[in-house]
Amino acid sequence: MMGTTTTASQAWAILSRHAREEISLLRLQELCRDNDRVSSLVSVYNTTFTSNCRLEKNVEIIENRILIADLSRQRMTLDTLNHLFRLAASTNLRTFITRLAWGQNNPSHPILPVRVQAKRPAMTQNKDDTTATIPSMHFAMRAPAGKSYEMLTKDGTNALTGIHQEWERIERYSNSIRRGHSRGISGHMIRDVVVVGQGVPMAALQFIYSALIRDERACVFRRVGLSDSSTTAERIRRNLAGVTAGGGARQMHFLTRVDPVTAAAVVADLDPASTLVISIALNGNEETGLATKTLKTWLLNALAKSGRPDHILSKHMMLVTGNDDIANVINKPESVHIIPQHSRCEAFSSTSAACLLPLAVVFGWSVVADFLAGAHDMDRHFVDTNMRHNLPVLMALADIWNECLLGLPTRICTPFSPGMVGYPAFVASLEAQTCSREQTSSNQFIPTGELAFEARPKDKHHSGCSALVVDGGVHGIYDRTVYQSSTVLNNELSVVMDNQLEFNVSRSIGATIMDDMKAADDATICSIFAHADEMAFGTGRSESEIFNQSPVSTPHGIAQSIGLGADRTKGNRPSMLVITGKLDAFACGQMVALAEHRAVVKAHICGLDPFVRDVGSSLRKNRSEMLKDELANIRTRSASGITTEEETNGGNNNALILSTRTILEHYASLSFSTG
Repeated sequence: MMGTTTTASQAWAILSRHAREEISLLRLQELCRDNDRVSSLVSVYNTTFTSNCRLEKNVEIIENRILIADLSRQRMTLDTLNHLFRLAASTNLRTFITRLAWGQNNPSHPILPVRVQAKRPAMTQNKDDTTATIPSMHFAMRAPAGKSYEMLTKDGTNALTGIHQEWERIERYSNSIRRGHSRGISGHMIRDVVVVGQGVPMAALQFIYSALIRDERACVFRRVGLSDSSTTAERIRRNLAGVTAGGGARQMHFLTRVDPVTAAAVVADLDPASTLVISIALNGNEETGLATKTLKTWLLNALAKSGRPDHILSKHMMLVTGNDDIANVINKPESVHIIPQHSRCEAFSSTSAACLLPLAVVFGWSVVADFLAGAHDMDRHFVDTNMRHNLPVLMALADIWNECLLGLPTRICTPFSPGMVGYPAFVASLEAQTCSREQTSSNQFIPTGELAFEARPKDKHHSGCSALVVDGGVHGIYDRTVYQSSTVLNNELSVVMDNQLEFNVSRSIGATIMDDMKAADDATICSIFAHADEMAFGTGRSESEIFNQSPVSTPHGIAQSIGLGADRTKGNRPSMLVITGKLDAFACGQMVALAEHRAVVKAHICGLDPFVRDVGSSLRKNRSEMLKDELANIRTRSASGITTEEETNGGNNNALILSTRTILEHYASLSFSTG
């Protein structure tokens, strides 16, 4: 990055003046006519990798992948980009990225365990410090084995040793299930995996699963081991040829809510004898615990005749947690996967056992290895690539420009490919955890020499970082809003160029309508550019009309086709295009890591600590406990025939507003009458 002596406050002031005095006068119609600007704002990342999903051990599959970030429809010039780079330099972004790659401890000047204890005694008092500001070691969670890599924790130990041992354990377990060596309590093969949990890793898992069930190679490995006793290579060849021997494919199901209706719907069509339940309780979330208990009861009741309860649970339930107290309750350690202490940051646990374990059972370790390789590839791109061509950095800087300087706090993420349908929810969940806190002098953090972060005062020249990401729905459900609303919204459009039509269409509908499907795919690609251009340039608006003069022409003859007086798009609405060549396991890993790095850069430049250990739901924990106590008191009074007016010392009435108390009383009377 360019050398600079600009301070962060000066960089913010320059950007604020640039937005107010220069950019506010420009329109995207004018900006997009500058071909030099457009080419500089389209970043293309090409990479080559060797897939782990092979037919034979000695046959390598070399794959090429492409990722494109098109920022040309952003309301920015090349001067804007240079100002943003100076802002990044003023916050020591390059040093920060390098520190993330090192881990929690600089290997060039390692901090010995004794020195750490002497310097930060508070760390030894609480082994699960949820307010610690040291970075999460999510880079280490996908660093490949056998490369002599080293990433040190805060006490100077190599984190990769334990991480790779965990990989081997997951691979052994998933292989034993997929090959039929480990079966359910009644001898059935495991065909369905129900994942219970909440938060970022669940959102990431849902995105990855929705993408991989549309990927040919992942679907082939999803069926391996279910049908017959032929060799793996033979089964893969037969599946690739479109010949199946029955048996279907393994399925993944998600339970993210605690209510019994949802739980019943999830397991309604499942056979408990062939179902594995994986509970993801990273921080001991109470709702996750209740949902897990519901499914535990379902398994025990249905399989009671097949064995003892402890044997049933050991065959049909697994736990992934970052809470040592929860892990210690389980009598069988082989049923528990514990997130390492150095990576117990919920927002950055998408490449931990929370995602790897269910993916390995359903798709096999080869697919998981490709996913990890994709995440590591994006890590290397993030660390090694110049800022001007660094996708996560460019996208984060665009976010900061829109949110902090142009005052566009909401970003609508619209997927234009079915495989990307889960991505907006994942990005929204991730950024809500990393970028959502208000800026105060007590929570601004910049990296110092070793482990700690020091406070940085809030800057007056920007409005602060936003974390509001809205799922725009496939092909967009907010078109009229983004085209015509008086409130300008920032838009992000994502699309996959290769949707593997031959595989996805022929297996479900048949090859006879392939030409129609290809035409539909062409229409989708064209639609995303039409959507972006419509927002940028508007419909039926000429240059003279923009400046309140009599319109004499319309672009491309659109007015003639839409008719006089038809709806018109205002234009000058920014958008970003995120395009991937093929959405397989490797690309999923890239997309997950891309979102993580983008959020980290965004939080860092805005002075926020992205590595908070507490999740948002923990903030309402005390209030929830108080309300549950009050609800219990209401039910006790109802059972005793005591009215609220007659209760003189009852519960927390004074702490509740009238509407809350009244609705709780109605709820209690309803549940009491139906009980």
